[in-house]
Amino acid sequence: MLDDRGEGSSGGDEFQAKISALYSLAYSVKRIMKKEGRDFTVAKLEALWWVNSEKPYTEAPREEWCWRLLTRQPEFVTHKIVEKTRQEVLKKKKLQLVKDVRFEKLRKGMCVQILHIGLYSTESESIAKMRKLMEEKNLIENGPHHEIYLVAPYPRKVPEQIKNYT
Repeated sequence: MLDDRGEGSSGGDEFQAKISALYSLAYSVKRIMKKEGRDFTVAKLEALWWVNSEKPYTEAPREEWCWRLLTRQPEFVTHKIVEKTRQEVLKKKKLQLVKDVRFEKLRKGMCVQILHIGLYSTESESIAKMRKLMEEKNLIENGPHHEIYLVAPYPRKVPEQIKNYT
């Protein structure tokens, strides 16, 4: 995984800047690997969400939200390749935020997912459905909220265009 962390709303400047840095590195890795005959599709953006308090992140002001942006990498992408690519991006694009992007493994266990289509403000309905299923199956919520964005996570005028796995 390539990943970066921050705080605040998904509509904030930091969130958008970190997405740009993450994808700049991800697409540069893809370009280098394609030249070596190992092309791949850059993965969808993912995000983990939480707050540093006892309350659910959905009940906290957006300024208090913490997040970790992720994009998966194929198994053949190594730390050495990422570091070489990072230096190229820093040299060519002068994008300093790429220094903050990390390359590490993400270990996850069992999860419950739902396809949410619609405004982010209605996502709580999808989360409630997941929690109900978890209760029925005697599962316990553990860890941050994980989203996989099927379209870019920025404001859209048409709710049907907003799609993510929650």
